[in-house]
Amino acid sequence: MRSVGGRAGIDRGQRQPGRPSGWVGPAALVYIAALALVTLLPTRWPSWARSPGSGEPKLVPFDGILAGLKWAPLTTLTDLFGNVLLFTPLGFLLPLLVPAVRRWWQALAVGAGVSLLIELYQLGRPAMREASVTDILMNALGTVLGFAALRLAGYRRDSSSRRTPRWR
Repeated sequence: MRSVGGRAGIDRGQRQPGRPSGWVGPAALVYIAALALVTLLPTRWPSWARSPGSGEPKLVPFDGILAGLKWAPLTTLTDLFGNVLLFTPLGFLLPLLVPAVRRWWQALAVGAGVSLLIELYQLGRPAMREASVTDILMNALGTVLGFAALRLAGYRRDSSSRRTPRWR
């Protein structure tokens, strides 16, 4: 039976089960482009802005955060919260794009993995980027917060149903 929309079994205004809404794909593309711009393109710091040890990987989590809060609190907080905010959309969009991601720890693994790949890329460019374990941890936190925001909004995919994702 054909409906007004022209496809069998799908009424106008309804989307196919298991397919993301129309805004999710474009939002994901914009997010991926922004993430690449922010994390992969070179950043050249002026010589006066470089601190001793700039460009060296920071392998100890949260090392120097207290000193950073004392000497440059705005820069330090912007760096920490910026990393969290940068990965929050990943945690929000991931379950909408990949139905297999149903648990917070799956989103955490993907977020930490993507962040690790970015930091490894930055490790190869020490003059332009600074790899940091703290960044991986803060990015992973952002991914989990994005996943939690999606759940708080009421989204939950029902794996036992053929219907569209349920909002509980």
